[in-house]
Amino acid sequence: QIWLLIIGALLPFCASILYVSKLFPVKGLDPTPISLILSGIVIAISLFWLRMFDLVPMAHKQAIDNLRDGVMVVNSMNRILYVNPALSSILKMSSKQIIGNSAEIVYPILKIDFKDFPNENDTTLENQIVVEGEIYYFEIQCHPVTDKNDRIIGRIYQFSDISKKKKILDAIVDSNNHRRIEIIEKEKLILDLDAYARSVAHDLKNPIASVVSLCDLIKINLTESNMGEVLELVDIVQDQSNKMVRIIDDLLILSRIRKEDIDIVPVDINQVLADVMFRLTDEINNCNASFELPDYWPGALGHKQWIEEVFANLISNAMKYGGTPPVVKMGYEMGKNAAYRFWVKDNGKGLPNESLVKLFADFERLGRKDIKGNGFGLSIVKRIMEKLGGEVKVESPDIPGDGCTFSFTLKGESRQPLI
Repeated sequence: QIWLLIIGALLPFCASILYVSKLFPVKGLDPTPISLILSGIVIAISLFWLRMFDLVPMAHKQAIDNLRDGVMVVNSMNRILYVNPALSSILKMSSKQIIGNSAEIVYPILKIDFKDFPNENDTTLENQIVVEGEIYYFEIQCHPVTDKNDRIIGRIYQFSDISKKKKILDAIVDSNNHRRIEIIEKEKLILDLDAYARSVAHDLKNPIASVVSLCDLIKINLTESNMGEVLELVDIVQDQSNKMVRIIDDLLILSRIRKEDIDIVPVDINQVLADVMFRLTDEINNCNASFELPDYWPGALGHKQWIEEVFANLISNAMKYGGTPPVVKMGYEMGKNAAYRFWVKDNGKGLPNESLVKLFADFERLGRKDIKGNGFGLSIVKRIMEKLGGEVKVESPDIPGDGCTFSFTLKGESRQPLI
C-alpha cells in the first residue's frame, strides 16, 4: 500500500521532469495528463482494492500486539511469520530472533510436540513451561488458517498464561482435601465420643453405684460399731475408686493421642520394654507370668511414651487372657518397606475369627467376663498406631493353648541417636 502510494505520487512529477528536460522519447507529446491518469488509477487501487487507510487491519495488529496472551503465526511450511510482544516476553527472545525461523526453535521451549496439533482441527492443550528457572502454566490453542478454498495455509498458536488460575485451583483442591480430612476426622471424633459416652456410662455406672451403696453400708456399720466390716467395705470402695481412676486415665490417654502432635524419632525398644516390665511388676508377680524374649531388639522410629503404651497394653492383655500361669512370648520380624513387625503372643484359649474383627472396634471386650478391664486398651493401641503410621492386627488359630498373637509395625530406625 505504501509503495503504491509513493509510485502514484511520483508518476506526475517524473513525467513533468521528462517533458521539461525534453527526455521524453515521444516528441511533442506531453506525458503529464497520462501520468496523472495513471497516478489516479494507482491511488484508486490502493484505496479501494488494497483498502488503504482502512483502520481494521491496523486495529487488528494493535489489538494482537497488546494482548496479554502470546500469539504465533506459522505458515504451511512451519516457518514463523509473526509473534506478538507477549510471546517474545515469554520466550525471552526478540521478534527478530524468532520471525523467519522454523517453529522448531521454539517448540522445545514451549514444550510443544508438532504431532499434538492436527492440521485440520482446533486443538487445546495445557503445558508446564520453565523459563529461566520460573515455572509457568499455559493453555495452548492451535487454530488452522484457511484460504477462500478452505485449504490450510498456516496455523495460529495462542498461549494463555493460566499460572495464577492453576495456583488458585490447586489451592481450592488443597483446601477441599483439607476440609474432607477435617470432616472425616470430625466424623471419627463423633463416633469416638459416642463410643466414649457408652463406655463411660457403662463402666463408670457400676463402680459409682457400688461406692454409693457401700457408703450406706459403712454408715450402718459405723453406727453399730462394727469396725471389721467397715474396713472390708472401705477396701471395696478403694478398689472401685481405683477402677474409676483407671477408666478416666484411659480416656485421657485416648484424648491426648488424638490431639497431641509428636516428632517421630529413633526409639530404643530394649529401654521401652525395660520400662514396661517395671511398670507391670505387680501384675506380673500376681499372675506368676513368664516371658520368652529375643536377646536383641532392633531400634524403630516412633514416640517412646506411645510405644511403651502399646507394649504395656498388649503384654497386660496377654497376661489377663493367657493360660495358668500365663506364658508371654514376644519377638519381631522384618516386614515390608524397611519396617519391623513386633508381636506379643499369649497361651490362652484364643478367639474365633468372627470375634477377631471386633477386637479393635468401639472398646469391645471379648472372651472371659471375669477378667478386670474396660475395653480401652486395644482402642488405645489402634489410635497410637494410626498416629504413628503403622498398623496393628491380631491372629488366632482358635485352639486352646495357642492363644492370640497381636502385632504392630514400626519403621526401622535411621542413623540418628536413640532416645
